[in-house]
Amino acid sequence: MTEVRRMACGSTMSRLFVCIFVLALGIPGFGKPKPKTLFYYVPNEEAWASLLRHADRISTLAPQVFFLDENGEIRGAIEERVLALGRQHGIEIVPLLANDKPEAAHNVLINRELRRQVIENALRLCLNAGCTGLQLDIEGVGQEDGPAFTEFVRESSEAFHAQQLELSVALPTPLLTPDPGKQYPETFAGFVVFREPYDMAQIAPLVDFVSLMTYGQYGIGTGAGPVASYAWVEQSVRYALQFIPRQKLSMGLGLWSQRWCNHQVTFSSHAEAEELRKKHGAATRWNKEKQSSSFTYDDANQCPTSVWTETRRSLRARIQLVRKYGLRGFSAWRLGHEDGEFWRDMPVRSKGQTQP
Repeated sequence: MTEVRRMACGSTMSRLFVCIFVLALGIPGFGKPKPKTLFYYVPNEEAWASLLRHADRISTLAPQVFFLDENGEIRGAIEERVLALGRQHGIEIVPLLANDKPEAAHNVLINRELRRQVIENALRLCLNAGCTGLQLDIEGVGQEDGPAFTEFVRESSEAFHAQQLELSVALPTPLLTPDPGKQYPETFAGFVVFREPYDMAQIAPLVDFVSLMTYGQYGIGTGAGPVASYAWVEQSVRYALQFIPRQKLSMGLGLWSQRWCNHQVTFSSHAEAEELRKKHGAATRWNKEKQSSSFTYDDANQCPTSVWTETRRSLRARIQLVRKYGLRGFSAWRLGHEDGEFWRDMPVRSKGQTQP
């Protein structure tokens, strides 16, 4: 490369532009697209307040508003105030289509006519609202319904792409934390592989991108811990990259906090966790291994309480994984739960700019 640069960098103006271009090839990250960010939104005043404050830092908003029932009917609508703010700030609106219950997923997926009905209605709702696209968030799919889910994604993709709209899908990571001393038939980097019904390899070519739900490692039914440990997130990304092209993979980013008293867990925003910390005069501790913060105190009933909270520091560490693996970006659940300091790492974008 040194010799090529020397040959390109002559003294004439005609070679100047060639010189600049060749030298730029050696700059780390030159020519790579900036990570794309997606923020999930649940209609409530907490989320709306955050959206209002940070609209100039958000490129894509995904409201969780369309819900599918067992009869294939879709209820819900995008708030007009959200649509208006999106138009004002050039924010792309990509609503979620989620299911109320696992039964809703099963009933729709096994019935071709219901699938067609759902896709037509979802497409109409998106077109009427002026959305950029739709994200499928169909959870609780049974193992036997995996092929039907892939077919549903295929049919949705054809319909939405025919109207120049995006289609994406939210998929859980199949990696689970192993129980000590137990043997498992399949592991990956120290984590258990639980074969989900979602076939990443078949789904990836059909969609514009996949939001990998790399959050919720600790919660109901587990011991105390962060939303997602650093190692679990990284290995989940590495596992998914076997099947999903990096430019199509959006890493899930959990923004909330969680509190344990014995085996009972309560979920809250970062602001609520901070109020508790100040009230009890607790000191924050940084866990280097998990790359997350926590604090402890005894509550009014003398129950030893542990609170894990995602801070600007922990979120920044996970966002570095997006850059490390050259991913499409991240998908953050959800607005209103985040550490306010986090936004200092999200640059202001110009109106109409879809990347931060």
